[in-house]
Amino acid sequence: MDNQPAFQTKKPKSSLWKKIAIGGCGVIVLCLLLGFGVFAFSLWGGGGEPATLAVAERVDQEFLQAIHNQQIDVAHAMLSEKFNPKISKEQFAELIKQDEKIFSTYKKFDVCDWGFFVSDGRVITSSGLLYYEGGAIVVETSLHKDSDSVWRVQGFQFRSDIDPEPYGTCK
Repeated sequence: MDNQPAFQTKKPKSSLWKKIAIGGCGVIVLCLLLGFGVFAFSLWGGGGEPATLAVAERVDQEFLQAIHNQQIDVAHAMLSEKFNPKISKEQFAELIKQDEKIFSTYKKFDVCDWGFFVSDGRVITSSGLLYYEGGAIVVETSLHKDSDSVWRVQGFQFRSDIDPEPYGTCK
């Protein structure tokens, strides 16, 4: 006769599947945490202010106000190291003169849409309405977080080809 125990324990076949399922869930959770970490670092990482709507509004308005107050040195200093092409203060002053009517009668600027991305550093893009005597014009800006962790103007463009009323989230 056999010397086998009366009860022979069989391992359930599902234990392998349970391990695979638990491992898969662990991988998914790890990927989610890693994704959130990358997102959080791109938004807040690297020191300085995070990429927020408040930063876009403040920097855009300070830039426009400096030009309006004819503080060309201040506005030129607000240009990013990534501003392309590199321009001198004199060239910058000439560009501003081309739209002197808008800058000299500037009233306010409202950011209507904004976003951020990471491309050769952190970048905030925004578009909004610049109000001046005689109307409003759509403005697109991009801000770059420079090596000193300060947000500076990387790009600035009037978009007269876009109807300002209604525009984005602005009324």
